[in-house]
Amino acid sequence: MKLSILDALPICLGETGLDAIRNGIELARHADRLGFHRYWLTEHHGVPSEPATAPEHLIPSLLAETQNIRVGAGGILLNHHSPYKVALNFRTLLALHPERLDLGVGRASSGAAADLALMRDREAANQIDRDADLDELVRWLGKEPQADARLNGLAILPELPPGPSPWVLCASIRSARHAAENGLCLAFGAFIAPQEAEAALQAYFQYFRPASHRAGIAEPKAILAVRVAVAETREQAERQAMPMRLMMRLRRGEGRFIERLPTPEEAIRQWGGVVPAEGPPEPGGAWPDYVVGDAARVADTLDRMARITGVGEVMIQDFVPVHAQRLQTCSLIAKQFGGR
Repeated sequence: MKLSILDALPICLGETGLDAIRNGIELARHADRLGFHRYWLTEHHGVPSEPATAPEHLIPSLLAETQNIRVGAGGILLNHHSPYKVALNFRTLLALHPERLDLGVGRASSGAAADLALMRDREAANQIDRDADLDELVRWLGKEPQADARLNGLAILPELPPGPSPWVLCASIRSARHAAENGLCLAFGAFIAPQEAEAALQAYFQYFRPASHRAGIAEPKAILAVRVAVAETREQAERQAMPMRLMMRLRRGEGRFIERLPTPEEAIRQWGGVVPAEGPPEPGGAWPDYVVGDAARVADTLDRMARITGVGEVMIQDFVPVHAQRLQTCSLIAKQFGGR
């Protein structure tokens, strides 16, 4: 099974947003040496603790600083960008790095202020047709005529082959099926909707059709993305997971975006105790929000998730307030899988 990383560039204790960007580059280099398959950056806006707002501008540095790992966006928020501009950016990157570039695309609100700031026409109703935008992007990437004939006549580096093949980021059965029926790669965010993971990926493999577009794929390709906390012992990992648990509870439950991750001690105090690690999923049963434990326990759970869903790749995301612990997370998991 392939292992990959999804990074939101969390700002660690006592550090700045610039430090977080530099830490991300170091994490990508570390993951490259350990044999991870991909390193992706998120695109988030209005989140003070995550300066991952423009992955397309960090990707060139990450590609230059690594040798083997695939690098990409996980993903570009297509509701905030012109499909044409996204295709321009990534086909230009493809010309320089044809073997290791990935493009993941999704759709999400970034909050009222950020959504407004990102709008080109702030007086117009924000009506986004996500299916039409995705279709337009795929056509630009594949050098194919557009559904809107007014756009034809433009070309983006026509001497290059089609690509990159986009990954659809999703957290629902509907989006998974749409990716399948259009012959596109799928990355499912199980940390957003764990209860949908099994059914969504089942639908993807069931309804997959080879792409008619040249930027699509002929065989299904899927990633399962999960949040993890890994340490030498299960007890240490449970404590290490508490800043992430508290941050997400405040974000989802109260709409509060904290500026820095709290320490484990502060998170435990605010929560009122340590949350025990959830058990591994069973087919047709409940899925954990987080995968927490020592490396052997986490690796076994990731293996089980991959078997249940049929994916060949798992992408991990962590939120740890100390950068050295983020590096250790990768080392522990890589060692566990490498020792099998």
